[in-house]
Amino acid sequence: MPVSYSTIKAASEPEAIADLLATRVIGPVMPSVVVKKVRPKSGRRYEAPRVLWNVYEAELELSGGIPATSLIWTKAFFTNEGSEEYQQRIRKLLASQNGNPLDPHGYVQFFSDLNLFLFFFPTDPVFPKMASVFDPQHMAPGSNTFPKSRASSGTTPMSARRDRSRSTENSNTVNAEK
Repeated sequence: MPVSYSTIKAASEPEAIADLLATRVIGPVMPSVVVKKVRPKSGRRYEAPRVLWNVYEAELELSGGIPATSLIWTKAFFTNEGSEEYQQRIRKLLASQNGNPLDPHGYVQFFSDLNLFLFFFPTDPVFPKMASVFDPQHMAPGSNTFPKSRASSGTTPMSARRDRSRSTENSNTVNAEK
């Protein structure tokens, strides 16, 4: 059944997202974590008549009173077809979840009653390797994660070439003025 704009808009309000986090995402698996507040961040995008995107920052209180924040975003579809197509596109991502919404590698959950996908940063289906950027072991020098840099391959990025030519021009101008 399609989900109306008014239903999705109501479910996308910060208070509704806070309730969703507390009752259906974090609360059931981590009852000691309290969802204190959810604030909207700039990033609401309505792609009529297909989808509504929103970005939020969730203020949490971990066990022992430790404050934490999480960046989350939602993508809600107005039609079942759009939702099912997107669900197929990200099926591997949905299947790879470990059940921990506060996993540092991110988290995603689908709510079929709302045709809504909820993502915890850094999970992003467009940039599936984004979480690796925040993994110190993955980004450590010599980790063999990324190909050799341009500097070690003997090529120079265009921006460096352009900057060098500017500095040469500037030094020629200074020399000419002397």
